[in-house]
Amino acid sequence: PAYSSGAIRITMFISFFWYRTELALEVVNADVPWASARVAVVTQVGAWYNVCSVTKEDYCPRKELLAMERDPAIQVFKDEMEVVLTQMEPFCTGSGRASQLGCYVQTISWTNGVRDNENFQIMNSYIEQAMASRLSSSFRLVDFFRLGGAMPEEVVNGHGSQ
Repeated sequence: PAYSSGAIRITMFISFFWYRTELALEVVNADVPWASARVAVVTQVGAWYNVCSVTKEDYCPRKELLAMERDPAIQVFKDEMEVVLTQMEPFCTGSGRASQLGCYVQTISWTNGVRDNENFQIMNSYIEQAMASRLSSSFRLVDFFRLGGAMPEEVVNGHGSQ
């Protein structure tokens, strides 16, 4: 749609992996007609690295992760996350496009499955570590794992209504 200072546009990108978050930010930055619009970013990435490298589901879209053991796949997760968080930091802070409304990086959601929860806790610790030095009033961490764990009856097969 055409930009209007009174308009609100919600653009939603659904992505399983960090590198696609990087692409989404590039698309938002390249949208010249909306360049003066205020932007907020919410991202939650991680569960699909688990789907591919821990539970080894055939429907994993990244066959290279499916072929990996957990630890090397988690390293891919960490490496891809670092690229995106480095890209997000100037976008979300200072005079960046999203500095007014902010950016929110969420931990992986709590799930009822013990194996997934154990791995999610490991992966969430990496998200928390990667965000620790970046946290600001406009670049925030939302602990979705703890939120879901506080109301487990609202979580069904890893999908909650939090």
